[in-house]
Amino acid sequence: MPSERPARRFADIIDNIERIEHFTAGMNLAAFVAQEAVVYAVQYALLIVSEAARRLGSHAERLAPGQPWADIRSIGNVLRHQYDDVDPEVI
Repeated sequence: MPSERPARRFADIIDNIERIEHFTAGMNLAAFVAQEAVVYAVQYALLIVSEAARRLGSHAERLAPGQPWADIRSIGNVLRHQYDDVDPEVI
């Protein structure tokens, strides 16, 4: 069931994308992978993005058409259920 607050869910996505950009500003891949706290923070922000996209349901496609919404939603499952196989270089 889609969220009754799609604007809030979409704002959650934007806010967490901005957090990821802030956390990783100026980092190359080697610096990112070396910073455990940054990797952890980015993974958590991705979980929020994924959950917000899930809660948006069909509103997502109307608010931002052409985005890979199924992939965005599914990354949360990977981070939750296959967390021990997540490669920081892929994140």
